[in-house]
Amino acid sequence: MTAATHGVMPCRSMDDYQPTRRERYRITVPAGIGLTEKEIASLVPAGRGGAPITVELLRRHYGDCLDAGRAHVKANVGGRLYQMAMSDGAHSFQAAKWISQAVLGWTEKQEVEHTGASNVLVVPATMTVVDWVKQQEAKNDEREPPDGAEG
Repeated sequence: MTAATHGVMPCRSMDDYQPTRRERYRITVPAGIGLTEKEIASLVPAGRGGAPITVELLRRHYGDCLDAGRAHVKANVGGRLYQMAMSDGAHSFQAAKWISQAVLGWTEKQEVEHTGASNVLVVPATMTVVDWVKQQEAKNDEREPPDGAEG
């Protein structure tokens, strides 16, 4: 059995104490989702039924787990989202949309810029040509000064 095949987060101890795979996991995940070291230490008993360990002991025995936690959680969640996006499942579209926006920086926002350099009218896909023309006329009416006023 290897750590990679069982989803174990690698973590080296810094002295004779060797945390178990389960103990490392119990540190890596909370660190990955943003709990503070003090909060994580409060979850780890110093012995069977003992008081929580100190932040100093947590850092000494699980320093690598704390440091790598965020990367492991991002990798696992990102991998799962990618699998969902590439599947034909019910949530594939939502997963693909999230990845495209959050990771790739894609957006649904459409901007239309008319420079007057061509005779091509570009209308946003969300409206008809008639609605676009009406919108442009309304904008022009707002910009025109009232009768008798100089602009």
